Amino acid sequence: MFLFLFWFLSILCYEFTFRLVIYDKFFDISLITIVLFSISIASFVVFFSTIFNKKINVILTYIFLLISTILFTAQMIYYLTYSSFFSLNNILTGTGQIMQFKDTIISAILSNILYIFLFALPIIVYSIIKKHLDYFNKSRINIVITFLIFLNIMSLSVLSLDLFNKSDIYSAKKLYFNLNIPEIAASKHGLYTTFLLDINRSVFGFEESANIDSGEIIISEPEVQYNITDIDWETLIANENNSTIKEIHTYFSNVSATNKNEYTGMFEGKNLIYILAEALYPLAINEQLTPTLYMLANNGFVFDNIYVPTYPTSTAGGEYVSTTSLLTKDGTYYSLQQSDNKYWPLTLGNKFSDIGYSTRSYHNGTYTYYSRNKIQPDFGYSYKACYGGLKINCGLWPQSDLEMINATFNEYKDDENFLTYYITVSGHLEYNRYGNMMAYKNWEYVKDLDYNDDFKAYIASQIEFDRALEKLIELLAEKGILENTVISIIPDHYPYGLAGKNESNKMNIQNALDYEIDPLFELYRSNFIIWNSEMETIHIDKYASNLDVLPTLLNLFGVEYDSRVIMGRDILSDYENIIMFADRNWISQYGRYIKNSDTFIPNDGVVVDNNYVNSVNNQVFNNFYFSKKMLDNNYYKYLFKDN
Repeated sequence: MFLFLFWFLSILCYEFTFRLVIYDKFFDISLITIVLFSISIASFVVFFSTIFNKKINVILTYIFLLISTILFTAQMIYYLTYSSFFSLNNILTGTGQIMQFKDTIISAILSNILYIFLFALPIIVYSIIKKHLDYFNKSRINIVITFLIFLNIMSLSVLSLDLFNKSDIYSAKKLYFNLNIPEIAASKHGLYTTFLLDINRSVFGFEESANIDSGEIIISEPEVQYNITDIDWETLIANENNSTIKEIHTYFSNVSATNKNEYTGMFEGKNLIYILAEALYPLAINEQLTPTLYMLANNGFVFDNIYVPTYPTSTAGGEYVSTTSLLTKDGTYYSLQQSDNKYWPLTLGNKFSDIGYSTRSYHNGTYTYYSRNKIQPDFGYSYKACYGGLKINCGLWPQSDLEMINATFNEYKDDENFLTYYITVSGHLEYNRYGNMMAYKNWEYVKDLDYNDDFKAYIASQIEFDRALEKLIELLAEKGILENTVISIIPDHYPYGLAGKNESNKMNIQNALDYEIDPLFELYRSNFIIWNSEMETIHIDKYASNLDVLPTLLNLFGVEYDSRVIMGRDILSDYENIIMFADRNWISQYGRYIKNSDTFIPNDGVVVDNNYVNSVNNQVFNNFYFSKKMLDNNYYKYLFKDN
């Protein structure tokens, strides 16, 4: 009995500490389910740690406690660093990449040492009281009773899922049986149960299912043209034998397209240089220190309300979202890597290739990182990177964006029409003077700033990106093709290696910006640059995100595409863009929704009813749900199979 009580209290210590750190709520109805699952897990652990002899039972208890401490600590640190949870698949496929950021992880550990102590507390307590515990069952009947308790409490725990918020899209029951969203599930089941479900799904497979309501918010305009192609949905649905593909067909057949608009084809026939900028953030855009970035960000199309949410695996997540206009899977796989060997007809590379453009991509990081050597050709590009055809000094860390521009411009400058995609790395963490060669190189420009060295190093690393842009514009002008070229830049994520490091950095970021930063929304406010030397400045105040980059560019270049079968929406259309975060928070033109507290915060002077909030929640759910289905099932192969 005392051993069971010890385990029950230990699991509650793990769960409640984790809940306190990760979620902005503590007491709610889901605590009942978490307590019931904790009783069940405690019974299970007691059963397995009392069926052997005393020595083995003690060893097993230590092992269970150590695994629990590591699991909760690691998930906490991972979430605080990457805004997502890791899964068994992450452990098996991505550990080496995670460890490349060990300095950031160590910093997060040191910043949360109190919570780590609480996670370690059960081991400490057990070491003190183990001699007083009767953890060796001398009677077989005790073993049987313990196991029966486990089965009964587990059954009661599962049954309890049906008691609360059954109408919620993300109800505890749906998250247990039908959906794989670890970030939300852990708040309702507890992390222990969520991770056990993840192990089961990783080993035995799992197919999500849901009752679908399109949930779209549509601003309709009479007699307009739409960005659509000729898709015969009725025939596709009638002839499809794969139930999952039929489900996706049915959903998209009810989605409304975005309208063509006054900007459709504005850049038709021009070249495009598209840049995924490593950790670019508004605080790095400065008229004196980064004048080229400042010029680009304040001319051309100026998007006043752009956000770049962090998705699982940070850079890979941001790259996948902006490249495919689909949302990532929830902390289970690297969506970017899983896109290998799949059909991607709507990416910029493939769409521009279809209309006769040369399409090249360059990365000054490692050629094989995130399997880009396999994925970039699938996205429609001939690809070069460090240790894979790119001739720059690859022995530095991080490598130079300026060197990448100088080494590659001659390869496409004479093409009749080109799309060139750069994936930069100069702005990468760690942000310090001697571990970041770009910071070291540009230190003289920032050394006298009234900030700490981490902050200075970040800005110095982005100065290298600014110099690269300055050189790029100079080369385009010398070649006489500047006026015929559009430069577009989107960040992959905010500089989490800086923002989460210490309170001083957070204050520095706040002081450098002209708006309040909160960790749910404004931390992710960013820039989306679209610039051509011949255009007048156009301000766009719609709320949008990196998910909307692909359709916006396709529309501007007059490239035919079907706006119904991606999740992003052309920012220049009349469609209401929804900014969707991995934790299912969202921003619309009317306000902000916080999933954990089920709270909608309207903008000043705005009044909306529950139907609006429920409709957007349905839309957000569907966008994540069908994005996962499309990736898992190589959907575009079925949709465009005749092509």
